[in-house]
Amino acid sequence: MTPKDKHVAFRPHAEAFKNVVWEEPNRAKHEAKRPYPPFRIAKFLDWARIKKRKDIEHRDQPDRFQALVAWRISEPPPIFFVVYSKIDGNLNLISIRYANDQERETFYR
Repeated sequence: MTPKDKHVAFRPHAEAFKNVVWEEPNRAKHEAKRPYPPFRIAKFLDWARIKKRKDIEHRDQPDRFQALVAWRISEPPPIFFVVYSKIDGNLNLISIRYANDQERETFYR
């Protein structure tokens, strides 16, 4: 696998779930390193129009996904790179950060 092929392509998707949840020790660890964005803002992101791919670097069960998600509070909206799994109908947040330039470009393609 070449570096270029390391990830599968992001695909448009609408994610449905009951609630956004997370494991508190994981949230605390992530926010200690990177306080913003906090995990709690994931509840306000526009999950109806995301770009999603399976996380092939982590073959955990349940499956993990990576998504590019907008927070529609301004124009253009801030875009976030989110790692999550789906457990019992809930979106289990694993990580959230601001999308980099390449990821923002991918979101708008």
